[in-house]
Amino acid sequence: MKKIICVVFALLLGIQSAYADACGTSLTGVFTANQATKLCNQFRNSSNYLDNNAPLYGLDAAGTPIPLLKIDGNEETFLNADATEVINLSVAMTPEAIVSNDKIAFTGTSATLQGAGGIIVNVDADPQRLFTFDASSDTANTLTWGDAGVTAAQRLSILASTADADDDSTLVLAGGGAFADSRGAYTIWRGNESSGAGGTYQTSTGDVAGADLLFTAKDDLIIEQQGGTDSWSHDTTTGDTSQLLGNIIFSTAGKYVQMAAAVPTMAATPVAGTNDIYAGLNIVPTAAANTAAMFAATPVVGTQYQIFNSGPNSVRIKGGGATTINGATAGGYVVMATLTNAYCVVTSASNINCSVAPAPTPAGP
Repeated sequence: MKKIICVVFALLLGIQSAYADACGTSLTGVFTANQATKLCNQFRNSSNYLDNNAPLYGLDAAGTPIPLLKIDGNEETFLNADATEVINLSVAMTPEAIVSNDKIAFTGTSATLQGAGGIIVNVDADPQRLFTFDASSDTANTLTWGDAGVTAAQRLSILASTADADDDSTLVLAGGGAFADSRGAYTIWRGNESSGAGGTYQTSTGDVAGADLLFTAKDDLIIEQQGGTDSWSHDTTTGDTSQLLGNIIFSTAGKYVQMAAAVPTMAATPVAGTNDIYAGLNIVPTAAANTAAMFAATPVVGTQYQIFNSGPNSVRIKGGGATTINGATAGGYVVMATLTNAYCVVTSASNINCSVAPAPTPAGP
């Protein structure tokens, strides 16, 4: 029995030695004997697996072993190059991408990053610093940033890499393939040292019919000086426009502002919001005798009104709320005969002064 066991053991040793010798011999045409033996040892298990934490080495030009591929104890895979070298990712031995310290460089004229649902750029492994490029369809491309509101007050900045006093860059956003009105709407931001038009902001619509420039505001649309002073304001709720600084000047002689006339709705008992007299020109249409329209209950000091009664009957213009007319009783009124004009000015928060002038009898011819 002992003789049988010794024979089997000897045969196993012979098979293992023969395997190593055969493997080494078959690779010596490509590798040195030492390299062939090491390579055989790397893949010596029955499943041809690379052993855990056993790197696959290569030799550099100086003959120094360099670990190329390894699976560590945490089951993480490493594709490795020497600290001074790079990793070439190639097709048909032609590098398509080069990996070096903190950098991936693509060698072609263009590079494509492709994801089935989108592409996420994560900075410094920080879950709050995300940039997501998503396309829910062929026509809906979206860039989002941040962590879906987990972190408050996140901000995206698009900045030039220039230095102060050397901000000569320009940022262009265009709806078409070029920043020209023949291609579509565009916006241009120029740095202070940009050639020819430093510090300017320019926007333009396209040059096609219906290309409007729209500004939308919930409350006020404001043009403000850099010091913070409002120079022009438009209240989008009331429609009032305030020109706060300086005068409105027309540089061409003979130009003027044409105001559209308001047409008050007259009633025996006027109601605020329905039977109003508006700032500017009001033309009273044909109305029943002694019907009235009224001023605002809290008029703005300095507001001016011009009212013309174009109808055949006498009508009344009435103060709203506690407002007096010419200092008389609150809620009083002034009678306007047919074809008369009234000129009224708000002199205080509770009084409006009005003067009514009859139409003169024409002379001539």
